[in-house]
Amino acid sequence: MPLGSFDNIVGVTPSFRVDFVHAAPSIDIPNELFETGINFFYRKPINDRLSVMAIVRPSVRSDFTTSDQAFRVFGLGLLNWDCKPDVLSLSFGAVYLDRADLTLLPAVGLTWTPKPTTKLDLRFPESKIAYRLTKHSSQSETWSYLTTGIGGNTWSVTRASGQTDELSLRDIRLMFGIDHATDGGGGWFAEFGFAFNRRIEYESTKKEVSLSGGVLLQGGWRY
Repeated sequence: MPLGSFDNIVGVTPSFRVDFVHAAPSIDIPNELFETGINFFYRKPINDRLSVMAIVRPSVRSDFTTSDQAFRVFGLGLLNWDCKPDVLSLSFGAVYLDRADLTLLPAVGLTWTPKPTTKLDLRFPESKIAYRLTKHSSQSETWSYLTTGIGGNTWSVTRASGQTDELSLRDIRLMFGIDHATDGGGGWFAEFGFAFNRRIEYESTKKEVSLSGGVLLQGGWRY
């Protein structure tokens, strides 16, 4: 939605996500974890080289058995500097995760596009290298990519004892994916990867449980 002009826009995207968990019976964790919310995106140029960008996503994260501490807000704020327009830019800011295990992290990095088919988004806490496989005029594009960063989240859940608690999952992950984007914002993506340094923590006990590495499969559809 343009606010006066297309240089000053707000984007609104509803989303729903479910994480399926397969764990040993001895691990007290739900089989499904949900997140549903609305993503607000805002970008405004300051001058020819500087711009600001902000993302706010209020959401409900839970196993849908309790509403205690289920409402959470993700936030990202960045100042972007185009060192070389359409080729190299630097960004500085912060990301608010609203997780019990991780709350606020710096967000710094660079985006380098050496050619139209290759893009390197090297940032903390997540980096991405992408290569365009196909392009059909302005109708659609298909990209392959490799990402690494911090995974996991915090959800409000009901434990086997009936007690409500905050469950945090955390890992470091390396993912390979395919993203098909169509004109108007639609498309789909599929990812396959590996997670290591995996941790489970309940807020009531503050005790971490370490897990071995695991395989990750993710997918999504946009319309």
